[in-house]
Amino acid sequence: MKRYLVFALVGPFVGGFLLLLTTTYQSGYWAQTNLGEVGKLFAVFFKSLQYSYLFGFLPSLMIGAVDDILIHVRRIGPVLRHDELRAATQGLARSAAHKEVTRLVRLAVEALRDGTPPPEIGRPGRLLEASR
Repeated sequence: MKRYLVFALVGPFVGGFLLLLTTTYQSGYWAQTNLGEVGKLFAVFFKSLQYSYLFGFLPSLMIGAVDDILIHVRRIGPVLRHDELRAATQGLARSAAHKEVTRLVRLAVEALRDGTPPPEIGRPGRLLEASR
């Protein structure tokens, strides 16, 4: 939440100044740069600062949300592939195959929760082999 506030406070301030500086330069106003013109630039910047916040607040929050997603959301681990699950349950009865897939999915979710590597998908568990 603090990062969103930082983006909401700093984003329109910096964005408004850069936009004003760019439009001033592109319009040819900076042909004769002196201290008086720099003072006028900052005077216009502070007079238009309310509009920078009015129109820059929401885009800054969107940029903050993208930053939050890209930097702070953990990556999801490897997926369970359909062909691997099919190979692991090859030759099992339908109910036993369902139990085996459920067991593998449960182990994969627990591995994601604990931060450990996902289970190896290979032969069915011994419990299911005994029930065949």
